[in-house]
Amino acid sequence: MTEQARALDRNRIGEGPLTLTWPLVMEPQQSSCYCETGSMEATTAPSIETRLPLLAAAIGAHIPGAQVRLFGSSARGNASSVSDIDLLITVPDIWLAPGLSVMALVLFVLFATLVAGAVWPVQLLNPLWQLRLAGSLVNCAPFALLGLALLQIAVELGPHDPLLQRRHRLCSQLAVIVALGFLLLVPLQGVAGLQQSRSSTNVESSRITGAERRLVALRQAVATASSNDEINQRLQRLQGPVLGPADIAQPLPLLKPQVGAVLDQAQLQIARERQATPPTNPWRLLPELLGNGIALLDVNVIIALLDSPT
Repeated sequence: MTEQARALDRNRIGEGPLTLTWPLVMEPQQSSCYCETGSMEATTAPSIETRLPLLAAAIGAHIPGAQVRLFGSSARGNASSVSDIDLLITVPDIWLAPGLSVMALVLFVLFATLVAGAVWPVQLLNPLWQLRLAGSLVNCAPFALLGLALLQIAVELGPHDPLLQRRHRLCSQLAVIVALGFLLLVPLQGVAGLQQSRSSTNVESSRITGAERRLVALRQAVATASSNDEINQRLQRLQGPVLGPADIAQPLPLLKPQVGAVLDQAQLQIARERQATPPTNPWRLLPELLGNGIALLDVNVIIALLDSPT
């Protein structure tokens, strides 16, 4: 490295207004312009020794505590008229703290938005709504946990920033409330899951029972009918099988067994549906409860980090 490059490398930033325009392209060492008489005169652009302290001071005004170093062709002393200025800017850790804090707030807003969208409209006594609430909180928890972690890192980098300290205290208090909410979420999801499972089973069982009763009424209507037209009318009234003109034209002793065979097929289908209806099983909720337990553990770990001294 030449003596000129070593001198430039020793430059550090100062303070002042930011007036940089990026990218910082080195101007040609010689430039030409027209005078009023139309002749051309050569003018000399500011040298790198003159420009670098100004650039460093402007960067320092925007990033206090940063260090600016020159590298590349300008530092080696073989820069041409079209070479750019390569600067290595090293920023202090505290400069990253506000950006991390903003990222944490964005994650918190994203978490709240996703949860609100999943549980709107509010139906507190509806088991399906309670399950949606539990599922959305568990699925969106990583956003909140990542936001808490970023905020903790920001506080570590800027321990004397009053704004970060206020956000840290507020999030610590909210994190305790969230942890308690997750504690209540596990039994809430269990109760809501059992209620929903029982409700679904009861609805299916009621539907099958109603079909069985209607089937019995159809059999009685066919057995007590004295004519083909009477059978057709009773089947239509009970929403049973539809008879076509060819069926009605058959003799009554042949029509009744034919309708009975159709009703036997319906009875077999109802029996298969009843066997396929799963009974209420609380163990089916175990995976979701375990997921909530893991999320609760993560929240408690982040709370411990937030409550640790900075």
